[in-house]
Amino acid sequence: MKKELTSDIVIVGSGPSGLKAVSSAVKSNLTPIVFEWDEQIGGILRLIGKEIYASEDVEIYTKTTVINVVYNPKGSHKIVAVKKGEIIIVNAKRIVFATGSRDITTAGARIAGDRPSGVFTATEALRLLSKGYIFGKKIVILGGNEISILLSKLLASKNLDVTLITPRKISDIPGVRIIREHTVTHIKGKERVEKVGLALSNEDFIPIKNDGEYECDTFIISIGFRPLIGLLNKLPITIDMYTKGPVVNETFETLPGIYVVGGALAPFELLRNVEKSGDLVFKKSNVREELITIKPGKNVRFVVPHQITEKKSFTLFYSTKSYFRKLKIMEENIEIPINEEESFVEIDPSSFKANKITIDAMM
Repeated sequence: MKKELTSDIVIVGSGPSGLKAVSSAVKSNLTPIVFEWDEQIGGILRLIGKEIYASEDVEIYTKTTVINVVYNPKGSHKIVAVKKGEIIIVNAKRIVFATGSRDITTAGARIAGDRPSGVFTATEALRLLSKGYIFGKKIVILGGNEISILLSKLLASKNLDVTLITPRKISDIPGVRIIREHTVTHIKGKERVEKVGLALSNEDFIPIKNDGEYECDTFIISIGFRPLIGLLNKLPITIDMYTKGPVVNETFETLPGIYVVGGALAPFELLRNVEKSGDLVFKKSNVREELITIKPGKNVRFVVPHQITEKKSFTLFYSTKSYFRKLKIMEENIEIPINEEESFVEIDPSSFKANKITIDAMM
């Protein structure tokens, strides 16, 4: 079977950024259609027990896989999806990709050694927990980001022996043993994980000096994410070398009518930043004659957006390599105080003279 639809906007994915994009579309008087591959909406929000809300007026297709996107720079785009053998074709003026991200695995982190059972990514562990499974007794988590901390708390609440190994100087977590300024170098075990190798490390999980081994029966890696943008690779987009996601402007548009938000855009460490990126504005105003490009500088891992096309204020998301007190726009000699609990700032570019700016982080 096949059916063809027309919509103001299609949103692919219904995690935190996708649901926020749905809300943004409704507020802009647009009628969205949502495609979600899972059997329920919510993504990571559902796995950690957060409240999930979507307007009843929104048409949501769950257990639906998007298989193709046809970009049309002069008109409506076409998106093709499959649900239980039925082909759904939607002609839409706008498409928002909120397809999320995938965990960096032990292979991606170059953690050597055996490959026994008992090794999980954070997302795999959260899925098992959400279904009521307990998968270990003495658990080591390698991380330090928000997801690893949430996972540590969930496991500790079940009276399990939980150790969080992190290269960062994070605060204490009740019921969780924390080994700071360390990373994991290798895994040992025949059938099941038996121990992991420790090393002193910098904040990027790069080992500096070996520091023994640590016994455990379960190892969970939660050191970061990579954007899931397989569908977008078919389009004429530019990939940012720092985020590994598409280059976007301040409205999160990567091509005319094509938007990318959340984990598909950048490896955000805070869920509220993932969600905030879905707070889209679909109408441009006070457009610049020449766009401004932004790139990360000293002590900054990445910045989003990468381009500024308007003169009005915008939200700059960033990730720094350590704890800093301010950002500096080098070419404009502007310093911006930052909050340790946030990873975004509001910037007014109306007075900018340079068309290429660099963002440094400073004490």
